Amino acid sequence: MSNVLDAFAADGRWYRGNLHLHTTNSDGRLEPQAAVDLYRRNGYDFLAVTDHWALTRPADLDPGDGFLLIPGEEINGFHPETDMIWHIVGLFLDREVERGGDDTPQWGIDALREAGGDVVFAHPYWSGDTVPEILDLEGLTAVEVFNTTCERAHGRGHSLVHWDGLLHRGRRLWGAAVDDAHHGERDGLQGWIMLKAPALSIEAVRAAFRAGHFYASTGPEIHDITMADGQITVRCSPCAAVHAQSNRWIGRSAYAAEALGGTGEPITEATLDVRDEATYVRVTCTDADGRSAWSNPVFLTE
Repeated sequence: MSNVLDAFAADGRWYRGNLHLHTTNSDGRLEPQAAVDLYRRNGYDFLAVTDHWALTRPADLDPGDGFLLIPGEEINGFHPETDMIWHIVGLFLDREVERGGDDTPQWGIDALREAGGDVVFAHPYWSGDTVPEILDLEGLTAVEVFNTTCERAHGRGHSLVHWDGLLHRGRRLWGAAVDDAHHGERDGLQGWIMLKAPALSIEAVRAAFRAGHFYASTGPEIHDITMADGQITVRCSPCAAVHAQSNRWIGRSAYAAEALGGTGEPITEATLDVRDEATYVRVTCTDADGRSAWSNPVFLTE
């Protein structure tokens, strides 16, 4: 079983961060320092500036006390043989990746990993990518399951279908919510991860990210997740629905609304069955305003 549940049981604290952002170093509207100041001012603990084909080095910025900058870069390409547009984000990079590859996403993943990075597949719904196109790619750590800019600009911000399709087929990938902000507050501050770590340092945050010790959110908080005796129990901020989602149609839901079998009071705790045939289970908590939080999956097979 995955150790995702350890994030809720382990010592440490929760840190809020955004892993995808653009500045005037590529096609964003804010100067890098202004972007850092915006997120710090709004209660974030860490930020990755991920300009296109440009590494914005934390040493060139002033994060202030108690705020962590993660070196990152977004690269992209178009593979004419497969008609595939791809965007990927490298985090915790040691050096910048330059253009000049073979236009395949696997080249991009390999290049970012060779530069010291952990790799996130960006906004597959917006890019028009399919599960089969992503399935055989090696070296990914996570996939973006929500992207603010893609949602606000085109209504294509949710890539949960891609995530579940990959999980069902045995790919063990974490799910991140990001802003991909280009315009400051207009498309920022709306998608983030909450990451549990013993310290706010590159080493600790990277280890927690790799282990999946985080959840994605556009609003709700997940306070605890436990599993025992074929059931998963979730504690969260007040929500209208809590779902335990697994392979294909397998899953269970709890609703606050009386018309859907609830008490009429917001849900702050729910216990749901997990079927024996499930290979993974993940949790979605949705509040009365339609905002959601998504846990990383618990893998139920070796």
